[in-house]
Amino acid sequence: MSGGATTGARQRHSSSLHSWFRPAPRFTDRMRYTVSVVVACLAVTAGLLSAQPSQSAADFPFGRYPAHVTFSGRRLASVNLSSDTAARRFRTVLREGAKSGPNFAGEYTIVTWGCGTECRQLAIVSARTGAVYIAPFSVEHALHFRRSSELVVVDPYACGFTEAELPGPRWRDLYRWTGATLILIDSLRVPPGHAC
Repeated sequence: MSGGATTGARQRHSSSLHSWFRPAPRFTDRMRYTVSVVVACLAVTAGLLSAQPSQSAADFPFGRYPAHVTFSGRRLASVNLSSDTAARRFRTVLREGAKSGPNFAGEYTIVTWGCGTECRQLAIVSARTGAVYIAPFSVEHALHFRRSSELVVVDPYACGFTEAELPGPRWRDLYRWTGATLILIDSLRVPPGHAC
């Protein structure tokens, strides 16, 4: 009797394993057609997006605002959390971001972190002194900067959309770093029909 019970258990066990290891369904002609249509649509969309003229970062006047200081030290200064009233609230992200070393205006590190949907907060940390400057504005789309320049270009929120989705002019703000603060020096209108 025990032999028959064992055989029945084996059959139940093997049939339950079979249900777990069913072969994957094969692609039908209709599935292949659907996949090829989706791939073709994605290719056309990518082609249209890349065909829009855009203003590249090379077009910005970074050379007009060269960095006047450079950092050649091997050791980065500790982030000075008392140098900005809000720095202590963001101490972890500032410390982690500053570890990467200077990426802006010779001796400074631009650090950004999320502050909501389509929003990033911007801070500048000195590699030499550890001083922190937190910008009084948020970055809503893209940010352009160079280690060799004091210029920061901030793209507007509207750059995340096509003109059909969000009509109206798009203005890029140009800021110059003084070593202590960012000063708005100009706003450039993105030409209609151009992507940001």
